[in-house]
Amino acid sequence: MNLKLLKELFVKHDVQRLLFKKLSANDNSKNQIYAGGDFSAVSIFPCKNIRQDRAGELKHTNRTNEEIFKADVDFCWINEKNELYPAPNVQMIMYPQYPEVRISGFLKGCINPPSDLIKSRDVGRILFFGICRNGKILGYITGVNSELAKEIKDQVNTEQKGVFYELPLFDKGSNSKEILISSLRQIHLKEWIKGKRLTKNGSEIPYNAPNAGGYTLESELGILPQGFSEPDYLGWEIKQHKVNSFESIGVGIITLMTPEPDAGFYKDKGAEAFIRKYGRPDHSGIKDRLNFGGIHYIQRKNPTTGLTLVLEGYDSEENRINSVDGGICLTDGDNILAKWSYIGIMEHWKRKHSQAAYIPSLCKIAGQGRMYWFGPIVRLGEDTDILLLLKAMAIGSVYYDPGIKLEDINVKPKLKRRSQFRICSKNIVQLYRTLEKVDVRLAHA
Repeated sequence: MNLKLLKELFVKHDVQRLLFKKLSANDNSKNQIYAGGDFSAVSIFPCKNIRQDRAGELKHTNRTNEEIFKADVDFCWINEKNELYPAPNVQMIMYPQYPEVRISGFLKGCINPPSDLIKSRDVGRILFFGICRNGKILGYITGVNSELAKEIKDQVNTEQKGVFYELPLFDKGSNSKEILISSLRQIHLKEWIKGKRLTKNGSEIPYNAPNAGGYTLESELGILPQGFSEPDYLGWEIKQHKVNSFESIGVGIITLMTPEPDAGFYKDKGAEAFIRKYGRPDHSGIKDRLNFGGIHYIQRKNPTTGLTLVLEGYDSEENRINSVDGGICLTDGDNILAKWSYIGIMEHWKRKHSQAAYIPSLCKIAGQGRMYWFGPIVRLGEDTDILLLLKAMAIGSVYYDPGIKLEDINVKPKLKRRSQFRICSKNIVQLYRTLEKVDVRLAHA
């Protein structure tokens, strides 16, 4: 096996990204594979079913009775003959106390795994991870003295992703980042574009609401409306944000995510009961309407709602989660009224923000309604995890800014849910280990 043949094998199975790790003596089936001293691996590798557990149930660790997170990984070994052998028990194990992530279960339940190499303590073995478009991961491992290992040693065209390295799998101009940049260049060069949006069947219709900027950009990119939390475009989350000048892209507010609470009074009794109890009459005098809004920072009581946002089970000084049952909580001092569990936020954040593009836009109102011009300087964020998000919340950079309302409260109530977490544009650098500014005008046509 050589690198050219390995890439060809992976491409046949629709692999989109190719990463590898140079294994140490402790990277083996007994000690698990070390995946980093933070939670960034959760954003790099597809995983599902994040859940609470305890380390006492893990046979191959001396850490006992510690609270941990686990997540399942859809993993198959691949060999030189292009044969696939599913390894049904591969999982990511997140230790919030340290923090660190390890990957285990490569041998259990697999019919024909590379047992000798995984059990070995030889330094210099190479473990490859091919990430498929559908979320499956294909694995291949090679010994320290193999031709493939020697090729990797001579590679210079690699990019480090935590403890992993990424190899370009395709020719320049064909990976998702380059395709995205090229598409944004074409959109920027169109200059002013009428406000519009796509319907579910893909047809364009005029759209002139205040939030038309995001819909217009999505329409240009061919992004259909979706009712689920998946990245928008080729694995990239698209975040359009309004600016007054293309020279001032750090000005303004960006909505990061709008997840609904998964515990507390809001979840147990419902959003309508929540706003009837904690909402306020509309301040502009609209009758039969209740609003719940206002900026809520961590550990600061909101003067309008009287409620406080707290990070339950999070140590801000150590930047670690010390209770896997914790979460972002809205409280009245005694009761949890709304809670976003760390498990739910971790799942949402790794799925939506592992790769995010921030695109500025200018807006003008002409005789044709709102028109938008999307800027040439975009920011591409990669390598993130929930700990970066919680740290930004702890220092007040990310805050809760709900826009929940109940109209016609005494006749036929109409409820709008919008639990927004937002950030000032200049502070998004706090959320990614890599934030790249790109001038799309320099991209290839």
